[in-house]
Amino acid sequence: MIPLAGMLYGAVTIWIFRRVARREAILAAAKRIQAHLLEFWLFVDDPRAIAKSWKHLLGANARLLRLVMVPFLLLSILSLPLFLWLDARYGTSSLPVGKPSVVTLDFDGPANSVPNLVAPEGISVETPPVLVPSLHQVSWRIRPVRALSGELKWDSGSTRPSKSVIAGDGNAYHWSVWFLASSVLGAILARYFIRAAAIRSRS
Repeated sequence: MIPLAGMLYGAVTIWIFRRVARREAILAAAKRIQAHLLEFWLFVDDPRAIAKSWKHLLGANARLLRLVMVPFLLLSILSLPLFLWLDARYGTSSLPVGKPSVVTLDFDGPANSVPNLVAPEGISVETPPVLVPSLHQVSWRIRPVRALSGELKWDSGSTRPSKSVIAGDGNAYHWSVWFLASSVLGAILARYFIRAAAIRSRS
């Protein structure tokens, strides 16, 4: 799921920048920044020229930020809910095998309607639900008996909330590492296909 989401995100990023951003102006602003940075080496012994280069460099950076502001705002609208959902689903740390852990669910209902925790095979639920009304939470003690990857599910009538759980070594890297790598790959592939389509349309 994470590689697919990352590749789609990378492709959408390229599409938004191609549709919204002024690419020629952004490239010109980036080259201007490079030119002002080179001026620091050329005029290292001239404080007046250095001060002037600083002024121009700040102006060029401000212009670049203005040019990328709209694409970044559009991406932030997409990114925030996506990242929150991925972190809620895949941001769980690995549970140690053979050691107890406490899992907590936000709950604001009466004591007679506490949801039932359903754990995947390989995780034992050792305690009944413990309701803490002041915190609006209910907790269970669980113990993984082997390495696994699955989902904890709560049966609360019409709804069945769930949360992914990993026991043992789990993933060696945080989900964001896989997401970043796959989004870069998706951006590269999207750029390649867009260029290929443009070449075919001109021929």
